[in-house]
Amino acid sequence: MLNTYTAQAIPARRMLSSLPRTTAFLNTKKTNGQKPTAINMTTWDSLPIKTAFTQAVTRSGSDLKNPLGLIKSTDNGKTLEKLVFYGETDFHYLSAGYDSGQLFVLNEEPNSELQTGLYSSGDGGESWESRMMEGVESDGIIALAAHPTDQNLVAISSQAGIFLSEDGGDTFSPVTEGKPATSVVLTDETGIYSSIDGETIKLVRFNLDTLEETEYGLPSLKADNPIMYIAVNPNDPSEITFVTYKNDIYRSVDGGSKWEEIMDSGDPR
Repeated sequence: MLNTYTAQAIPARRMLSSLPRTTAFLNTKKTNGQKPTAINMTTWDSLPIKTAFTQAVTRSGSDLKNPLGLIKSTDNGKTLEKLVFYGETDFHYLSAGYDSGQLFVLNEEPNSELQTGLYSSGDGGESWESRMMEGVESDGIIALAAHPTDQNLVAISSQAGIFLSEDGGDTFSPVTEGKPATSVVLTDETGIYSSIDGETIKLVRFNLDTLEETEYGLPSLKADNPIMYIAVNPNDPSEITFVTYKNDIYRSVDGGSKWEEIMDSGDPR
């Protein structure tokens, strides 16, 4: 099975020096003593993969157009189906509902169909609806997170905190403010986000109804190695995986009580 993780952060052309974008590993096996092959890839939304929507930028020498636009896989990444914007748009912000298939993208540059701004699609990219995105500043956005089943729930992590929308992205309300939130994911009943509080990296679960928060215990992480991507197994919420800026990957199978490091700086443990 193709397990692809993303560390996606600041807008591609306005990156913060402290939180630059990193890469996602497609293959975790070494080849001839080399580190795994890396490509710039935005998101496979949840693991294990059911239907994965993604965008990617091809490397030089490929016979594919650059960028690939929006593509989809329904066989764990063995084949990729080109949907829209092939050779036209590179979405740095993309999330898909695991069961609903609802897509959310933040488009940074106009293309043949979309102006800049937040858009959603419920039909695999055939049609798009512009979202007002009131209540959150677009300049500081770090990541999007679609709810697995509710097409109207979407979260944003940003330099200002975590923001949640219950109307498909038209209006957002703060979950937490005042601290940079580097990543967020939504499950059926909760959200999980990571933030930087001074020199401390935090991982926090919040109830989607009450917004009550519970902080996880974490392995020792330095402030220059924040959590950039979080994934929750949609079939087993007690299995949580996160990826740091330096491509360390940790997994818990007991709801965050214990963590196992499965990759260290991109090298399998």
